[in-house]
Amino acid sequence: MRRILLVAFVFTICFSQAFGQSDQEIEAAAQKALRAYSLSAIETSIQNNTITLTGLVNLCRDKLLAIETIRRIHGVKGVIDRIQVYGLRVPDSQRQAQVDRIIQNRIRSLGGFGFGSMTARLKDGVVTLSGTAALKLREPAIAAIAGISGVKDLVDHVGRVAEYDTGWHSNFTGYATGFALAP
Repeated sequence: MRRILLVAFVFTICFSQAFGQSDQEIEAAAQKALRAYSLSAIETSIQNNTITLTGLVNLCRDKLLAIETIRRIHGVKGVIDRIQVYGLRVPDSQRQAQVDRIIQNRIRSLGGFGFGSMTARLKDGVVTLSGTAALKLREPAIAAIAGISGVKDLVDHVGRVAEYDTGWHSNFTGYATGFALAP
């Protein structure tokens, strides 16, 4: 019986070392990462390698940064977001104009062609993005939108596409008419 318990104990230790970190190690890494980004107002709790984030932040950008930071920690299987964004209460119509301007300006700065298209819809401070876009359009637009005071959350339904070739190429050498000019 002792031998079976010893084998089970050794197997458990080897299994946890070979396949990931303990919940305590992951939570310590999560707290360290959040402090590194000055997000110490966000609290963590962990169960079965899934981290729950709670707390209040000023901007949606801080919330998105915290979630992405935690997802990248080795051993994290999931993130439960319970972070609340507080800030100015701005009517959705006013915020919609800001968001649309950000997207339009980003497309314009890229030359207006070849990087896809994004649209935004707002409801109660939550921005839902859709469309298809290359990273040069998508990432800076999301970062700017998440930095708007009063944006509570950002839902990204933008399909990723490769950057298009914006140059026009032609192998045109002339028309073949089948007519010969008379001498």
